Amino acid sequence: MRIPTLRELSMAIILRRWILPLHRWTGFTVGIVVIFMATTGAGMVFRAQVDPAINGELLIVTACAPRLSLDNLAHSAQLAHPEGQLDSIHLFARPDAAAQLRFSTRNGKDIVYVNPCSGQILGQRGRYDGIFDRLEQLHRFKFMKRGSLITGISSLLFVLVLAGGGLVIWWPRTFRGLSRHVRPISGLTGMARMLNLHRIIGFYSVLVLLTSALTGLPLAFDWYRSGVYLLTDSPLPEPAPKTAIAAGPQSFSMEAAWQRAQSLTSNPDEVLLHYAHKPGDPIEVELLEQHAPNSSAFSYLYLDANTGRVLSYRPYATASAADRLLAWADALHRGEIGGLAGQLVLLAGALAVPVLGFTGFRAYFHRRLRLRNNHAKDDNRPRSA
Repeated sequence: MRIPTLRELSMAIILRRWILPLHRWTGFTVGIVVIFMATTGAGMVFRAQVDPAINGELLIVTACAPRLSLDNLAHSAQLAHPEGQLDSIHLFARPDAAAQLRFSTRNGKDIVYVNPCSGQILGQRGRYDGIFDRLEQLHRFKFMKRGSLITGISSLLFVLVLAGGGLVIWWPRTFRGLSRHVRPISGLTGMARMLNLHRIIGFYSVLVLLTSALTGLPLAFDWYRSGVYLLTDSPLPEPAPKTAIAAGPQSFSMEAAWQRAQSLTSNPDEVLLHYAHKPGDPIEVELLEQHAPNSSAFSYLYLDANTGRVLSYRPYATASAADRLLAWADALHRGEIGGLAGQLVLLAGALAVPVLGFTGFRAYFHRRLRLRNNHAKDDNRPRSA
């Protein structure tokens, strides 16, 4: 029998006294939030495929040409939603896609869906009324103040303690012992079987889960985003330009703004036009150009709200390294890279979280129950005279 070295004994003491308890109790607390985030995130993986199928009456129209002007669409939507202020118009290049016009109200935001060919109102609902929008609200904790702080801290602790600490606990002492950590071991029962399953799932899912957590952190923390700019030696993004003279409310039409945008980039796959409500604010246009490298690779156009003069045009092709990295991170976090295979990998990683939680909890309580039974047997054992 080999005698363990001093280094091995020291590491075993550190694992038992510090890393293992920290990993366990973080799982009992923060782990609940992480399981909730993973489960709601899993429900959104196939949103692009499923949403049109269950909400086709809102999202899909009969293709036609030409389309009505954006000002006509805005007028129709305003008549259907007179109590709100029109914030933006969301368009898609697909000929069968409905236009989505978002209104700001006292209770939040509402979306009116309009047939871009006829101006017919297809329906309207609140920002988080749809099943996938509700899942997004839950996933990002948008139902409470400072919800991003909860998701951000939980993701950080997941990376540092649950995933990082789990890797330290999992790491085999020898290369030969690696096989016992990456495959099921026959003959195991009870807690040993649970722990074996816990380690295997953790090993095969950790890369996906770490990627998902790290790419989600820019949505929660400004300092994290700033760190990306610092590490890539990129300039911080410039604020939206102002008009030279703070004039009154917007007078340049959205249809004219849309035509101006198309003169800079023809037939974008997706466009989001934001109204300028405050004096001096520009009309902001977000453009996803054809053949964009990912679904978050937007170009940004700013127009004078009264004259339509181009104040700034920031195409994605000239974006900084940090902006490109953040765009890729956002698309990767939402499972929009790699096609169906990427979605399946992300789904498997997300579903692994509740399984890891269950196996970890069950193994712990199984061990506690066994220790309690052993203590009870010792207490009932006859004492020698």
